[in-house]
Amino acid sequence: MGTVRIIFDALMPVSYGQFYVNSDDDFLDLPAAFAGQENGLCGAAVAGGLFLITATHTGHVWLRIELLEAEPAPAEPGWEEVVEAPFVPTGDGVWLQSWGGDDDWELDLGGHAAYRVRYCATDMARCREAERTSYDQPARDRYLMQFWPVGDEAPRPDAVLRQTSAQAAYWHGFAREQPAPAAEQRADLA
Repeated sequence: MGTVRIIFDALMPVSYGQFYVNSDDDFLDLPAAFAGQENGLCGAAVAGGLFLITATHTGHVWLRIELLEAEPAPAEPGWEEVVEAPFVPTGDGVWLQSWGGDDDWELDLGGHAAYRVRYCATDMARCREAERTSYDQPARDRYLMQFWPVGDEAPRPDAVLRQTSAQAAYWHGFAREQPAPAAEQRADLA
């Protein structure tokens, strides 16, 4: 797997069960972010952004973001939900953002032109059952994002690698119902 550099490892505030990775000033739209995708947890259909879904509606989740030199080994069994998607930054920087852009953290991804990202989750089902809607409650669900550069390789489409919870199945179904993006938008991802 090579070198792993941790670029974020902390509680992440979420609202409406979402947060973002963005390299553009544009707001990420939920249906557009998942248009034409198989997975409904990491929306990458709009170049320059990632729309991430969590089980927690309002509160904090544990989030770790890693930058790797190459594609990692398959996710450990403890990660109950695992998806992958392409990510192509469109601006000069990349930021991790909370809902509404209230908080943001610059992510040093090393300046590559294109990446593959793996988004892993655990405890989504248990967290959803508890219906967390407050920042005062302890974080239960955990997330891992792993980025690695893809160089000149043709971008692979997004994929669901592991799905165990009804909530993840719901969001994957939502993504599959979204029409594919326009041709010019797909060209941006190439």
